[in-house]
Amino acid sequence: MRKTLLALSIPFLLCALAHAASFDCTKAKTAQEKAICATPELSKADEQLAAAYKAVLAAAPPEMTAEIREGQRTWLRQLAITCKQEDPAPYATLTDCLETEYASRIDDLRHMIVQSGGVTFVWRKKTVKDESDDMEYGGRPCNVVSYSWPQANRNTLEWKAGNRVIEMETQGPSPGYRGIVATSLGIVNSDLVAATIDVEWSAPAAPRGYSIQFNWLLRKQRELESNDVFTQGSKWELALQKRCIEEFRKAAGNEFESIFQPRKLSEDVRAAVESPESWQLDGEGLTIIFPPCSVASCPFPEVSVAIPWSDLKPYLNPDFVPLAGQ
Repeated sequence: MRKTLLALSIPFLLCALAHAASFDCTKAKTAQEKAICATPELSKADEQLAAAYKAVLAAAPPEMTAEIREGQRTWLRQLAITCKQEDPAPYATLTDCLETEYASRIDDLRHMIVQSGGVTFVWRKKTVKDESDDMEYGGRPCNVVSYSWPQANRNTLEWKAGNRVIEMETQGPSPGYRGIVATSLGIVNSDLVAATIDVEWSAPAAPRGYSIQFNWLLRKQRELESNDVFTQGSKWELALQKRCIEEFRKAAGNEFESIFQPRKLSEDVRAAVESPESWQLDGEGLTIIFPPCSVASCPFPEVSVAIPWSDLKPYLNPDFVPLAGQ
């Protein structure tokens, strides 16, 4: 009886093993496919990757479907080049290479979907190379820029326009040399999308970077203006200017007098305070970003001055959206 049960169980076991990965292991041909089918951890990772990929496709706006599929095909082609059976270097074995690459890809796919303010966003990526420039730095092309930004899975006219604007704003900066431009989200609600565009590049001298704040009013279809946030005539500019100068004094310490010229510092701080492009908005409050060298001679670092909404309440426009529920 035990013999009969064992004989009957073997076909079922083989069938289960054949389909342990996201594909039919009885049809595995390449070294990578065979390694996945032969390794339980890799087989599980392959299933996780397939699930993460399907989740991204399901969450993405229809116009992104072709782009996501092509991105997965590109990754698979690169995987075949990176993880070779005969030469998996710098990994010890083909299995090690596949495990590392799969883990990285699964992590990338899972982070492509973000929920913010009740809205599903899917991250887009784009790499641009200036074919007219063949200069190299450190053995790699100087003129390659990678862009990444969120796109909302909403079909309304407001969000469609908002998606186009976020895409355009992200791809606006041209950092030169090798660069990365990445957009992250702050406040998201039915009226406002607050985002930060971080620009980094590697120049021959040293890595550099700066941030641009982008605050878009969905219903009004325009960028945020100071009057949307603050009440005219409340002297909010002077209050923020004073707060920021105090932070610069703390950051510079005993060197404050030698680094800053009072009149120029006051003018530069006032200009930043009055410009929403310097404002980073989130649920906690308003942060004013001063990029490196923006108010003093280099190499004075970036300064961020965070001010809670509660401190700003005397100056805020009562109709300003983030006040709801505060």
